[in-house]
Amino acid sequence: MIVGFLNNWQAHKHFYPKLFDVAFQFIESQDVFKLADGKHQIIGNDFFVIRDTVRTADKIHKNSEIHKDFIDIQVLLSGKESHIYCSQTPSIPSLDDQFEAKDVAFYSHDPLANVINLTAGQYVIYFPYEQHAPCCSTEDSEAIHKLIFKIRADLIKRDE
Repeated sequence: MIVGFLNNWQAHKHFYPKLFDVAFQFIESQDVFKLADGKHQIIGNDFFVIRDTVRTADKIHKNSEIHKDFIDIQVLLSGKESHIYCSQTPSIPSLDDQFEAKDVAFYSHDPLANVINLTAGQYVIYFPYEQHAPCCSTEDSEAIHKLIFKIRADLIKRDE
């Protein structure tokens, strides 16, 4: 997991795979506030972005999720949100396994999980099998706008 600020991503880009540059350049080249909610393909179904408007909810109403095939780059455009995060793979059975259809499985929160608070202009990167519960409220529920880039992990080459 990586947390950063959009206004500073270029200072760290030499640490990121080249495809991450494509995601950040997409943000710089678009008026993302006018982008319609929904899925926008970048490289077919292997690399795409979802523009979403959602209401945050108390973490007790949210389950953690993991993906096995995709990396998430979640970018908060407006509002505040908390994420529940744990780097270890769950050792308990999933509450809802949708790996085959949607590359996601849902779990109860791990007691070792941490809370990450994001404000507009921040991003978080989750790698496969990292538990995360996005869209949790920091205080009161609020509408937030965000981008979720989904990058198929096997597109990332080790030698990049």
